[in-house]
Amino acid sequence: MRPRSLAIAASAFAAILLTTFTASAAGPPVALTNYLTPNGEVIWNLDALVKGTFGDRTVCFDGEREDIFAVAQGRECPGVYERYTQYVFTFRNAHGSDFRLVSLPHAPFEGANSSPIRVDTRYVSCPDGQGWLAIGGASAGIGPNGYFWCERAPVG
Repeated sequence: MRPRSLAIAASAFAAILLTTFTASAAGPPVALTNYLTPNGEVIWNLDALVKGTFGDRTVCFDGEREDIFAVAQGRECPGVYERYTQYVFTFRNAHGSDFRLVSLPHAPFEGANSSPIRVDTRYVSCPDGQGWLAIGGASAGIGPNGYFWCERAPVG
């Protein structure tokens, strides 16, 4: 192959990769969604929301209040380890979340085995009317990357 043809082929290949792995809409890239479970998509969107909200700061999880918050970069999460742990990202490069933060005067739902999760003291709204981001089993010590899902529950 001639150098010019090789350069054109390389440019075309790079353009295909960029369009494949660059998300124009929110959520995981299309190429990745084919491999993610529904829970994987929830975790991708949560990681992207947390990263977009806090940037490079140290992200912490309050297991008592089910709240994800941040402290200054390089600092440790405060308090007792059983309550406060560092948030562990599953998808290091997640970006462009489908989730949105919403300020509400009270929790959007109360569950026997689940609780609404908050990021920076705001509740997390799932896309397309899927409800609110919930965590289950936090009292059993599952931790900040426990079981997350969208709970269909009206605000009321």
